[in-house]
Amino acid sequence: VNYKIEIYDSVGCVSTSNIKGDVFQDITPPNVPVLDSVSVSLNTGQSILGWEASSYNDTQGYIIYQLFSGIWIPVDTVWGLNNTFYTNTNSTPASGSEAYRVAAFDSCFNTSPLSPDQKTIHLHIIFDPCQGSITLNWTPYINSYIVLGGYKIWVQENNGVVTLLDSVNSSITNYTHNALTPHSQYCYYIQAYDDISGGRLFSSSSNKECVLAAIPKQPEY
Repeated sequence: VNYKIEIYDSVGCVSTSNIKGDVFQDITPPNVPVLDSVSVSLNTGQSILGWEASSYNDTQGYIIYQLFSGIWIPVDTVWGLNNTFYTNTNSTPASGSEAYRVAAFDSCFNTSPLSPDQKTIHLHIIFDPCQGSITLNWTPYINSYIVLGGYKIWVQENNGVVTLLDSVNSSITNYTHNALTPHSQYCYYIQAYDDISGGRLFSSSSNKECVLAAIPKQPEY
């Protein structure tokens, strides 16, 4: 960017200064993105991320990072200031919890620091044929931007309607479902929800797990 100064007199003469300039550089990165939630799609079983749009108008996009063996590796780029959702088509959250972070970059490719990490909820179920019960265990959902209100436990029997089985507080990460119907298939998923009093309304769903309740026939009298 170069500048010069000119001054005009009453008879039309022009006096011009020297030209002075420098190379303009943007060295300020965008702010750290607010990663609202990391969830698992019940339809595809893939991880879904959602975050707030950057307040820096020159933001060009976002870089998605995933944790592999203790190292944060960029797995994809989302272009556009207001594109704030991402589905990882290569994810496998049913095999274990996955951790993600997001960074924003501007038109000069200045990159923000990474957002605090979030992990998908991983649900694992154990069927006990002798007790006629199914035990659910899941990893806790940690989100530094919200206050966790608790977990909702959803169940679907024989591909029927998905119903709310129960709700537990945020400190509980296991549940036992009794009074099963013999030889029915049960599918479950866990939904973490925030404390509405915190001014937000976000949720995160786990992977869906199914099992056939093959309960042995009880001895007759």
